[in-house]
This record gives sequence, structure tokens and C-alpha cells, in this order.
Amino acid sequence: MRNLFVSLSAATIATACAGGSAGPVFEYGPSEAPLRYEISGSTESVIETPMGSQNQGGTVSATVTVEIGAQAAGGRNVIVVYEALESSGAGIGRLEGGDLIGQPFVGVVDNSGKMTFTEVPPTPTRLGNYFDPGAFLSQLLMPLPPAGGGEVGSWPVHQEVTERTEMTVTSMFDGTARVVGDTVWNGITAKVIVLEGEFQMEGSGAPTGSPAELDIIASGPGTTTYIWDAATGVMLASSAEGEGTGTVDIPSMDMSLPLTMSSKQTIELQNR
Repeated sequence: MRNLFVSLSAATIATACAGGSAGPVFEYGPSEAPLRYEISGSTESVIETPMGSQNQGGTVSATVTVEIGAQAAGGRNVIVVYEALESSGAGIGRLEGGDLIGQPFVGVVDNSGKMTFTEVPPTPTRLGNYFDPGAFLSQLLMPLPPAGGGEVGSWPVHQEVTERTEMTVTSMFDGTARVVGDTVWNGITAKVIVLEGEFQMEGSGAPTGSPAELDIIASGPGTTTYIWDAATGVMLASSAEGEGTGTVDIPSMDMSLPLTMSSKQTIELQNR
């Protein structure tokens, strides 16, 4: 689970493993060309205050390219570029990528799908107050089974990411991914993989407009469905949703406010 309220995993690209195995491919490999993905997400939250319910919502849409390269320490080299980015939220208005657009995020992707960046472009100040572009990208890739290829039934997944904006928020997700069947996506025969589990989120900070520093704690279930081209090892699409409950605490006022939230995110490959 990711962002101020919920973070959900998504998808990426890979190519067939060396040797031309006839079995399903669950392994990253060097991409012939960057793959372009469109991402769309939304969050909704309700905080119960002494003055009544406060409803807040936010959206994000982005187009990114992902290019996976040669083997490196800890995984494979990866370069991710935002081609478009727009985010909006209650009281924030519309935020765009600005100078971030077209600049590479350079790092390594490991077999769990996590991207760790060693080179990141500067984030425009106002965008960075509310959105962490590197953290958002870090969990876009599908978590792969440890075995890589062959007949895989299910595997455990642990994800963790920290976002640093006006608040510092750490989200953890523990669950199980399993192959549930086959489908056809835009004429491509593919595997359907479902990831189910529970997220936990803890955050603190003093966002603009807050009367004091806030502490946020929340948890709940999350599910992501992936469409995976198991012949070539390419993520074709994903759809994720989650919901949770928790509290927003204001220590200086000795106040604890109930919180409910929900999130949805979709990703779809555009150039295939």
C-alpha cells in the first residue's frame, strides 16, 4: 500500500528467459525497447472530527516507460521515465510533473519487483509537498515467484515502501500471489494472477493546513489482479483495490480521530 492513504502494487515488463523454456516465464529480462504504461489511481478517505465528517479524495494519472537492462548487483538495471504526470486532491488542486517529465530514474529492480533508485531527478517543490515520484514508481513492478519459471502455483509477497512528502509514511504489505487461470488480453494469451493480503501504514508530519503534527495508523485488506504474458514475461495490465480503517492522532491536542479509506489503481500496457 502506498501514498498518504493506500499503496497498491502494479506491473512491469520483462522478456523470455534464456534457453527458450516452453513453460511459463516469471522472470525479468532485458527489454527490447521501453514499454509504455498508463496508470490511473484514486483514493477516498473520511475522518470523523468533533465538527463532523471530513471527506477527502485524490487522483493520480501518469504515463511511464520502463526499460530493464543487464544483470547488476541486486537485480537488473532499470530506467523509468515519466512521460506525463498529474495529481490532484482536496485543498491541493491540480499538480503536474513539470521539469520531472522526461527525466530518468535510474536504479535496479530485484526479483520481488521492487525498484531501488540510485539516481533520481529533482522533484518540483509544490509537487514534492504532496507526492513522492520515486516511491510511487518503486512498487509498480509485479512481484515474481522465487523460482522464476515453470509451473508455479502460489508464492508469498512482502512489500515495503516509505514516502517522504510533508508527511513521512511507511506502508507494508504481506500476502500471497497465486495463478488463478488463463485469459486473452488484446489477442494475447495470458495468465491471471491474484495477489491478496493485508497492508499496514504508519505516518507522521505536519501537512499544510494542519493545526499540529499528525500521526496516522491504518490497516486493511488489499487485492491486485495481474494479467501476465507468460510466454514472453511481460506484464500486460493490473487492477488493484484496498480499504482500511485506522486513526489520525494529534498528540499535542490529545485527540484521536477515526479514519476510513479506500483506494483503486489500474495499469495498462499501451505499446503492444
